[in-house]
Amino acid sequence: MFDELLDPIAVRDLDPAALVAVVESTHRQESVLVARRMTAVAALLRHRLAAAERAEAQQAYAVIDGFEQTAAEVAAAMNLSPIAAAYLVSDPRHSTRGCPRLRLCWLKGEQIGAQCD
Repeated sequence: MFDELLDPIAVRDLDPAALVAVVESTHRQESVLVARRMTAVAALLRHRLAAAERAEAQQAYAVIDGFEQTAAEVAAAMNLSPIAAAYLVSDPRHSTRGCPRLRLCWLKGEQIGAQCD
């Protein structure tokens, strides 16, 4: 059904209930993609922070830290400004630690409730 919706004529012919269903299903798909991206960014950040710590321990300094390197890589990959990439990179650090159930809901594309156990 999603392939058909790329055609503006097909979208125009859908009734309101079908359009709401499309909005709901694409929102769910988007949630899954965002969760996958956040998980990858968090994993990249962990990797870069560990690598920067090893380099700093060997040289007693680091020119660029792991957070800055991760933000630069994300900015380049997503064509974002440095500030937007830094915001994106800082987000997974907080959300992936605090609530694994919330992350699992995102990955499954499920509705997210007000509480997180």
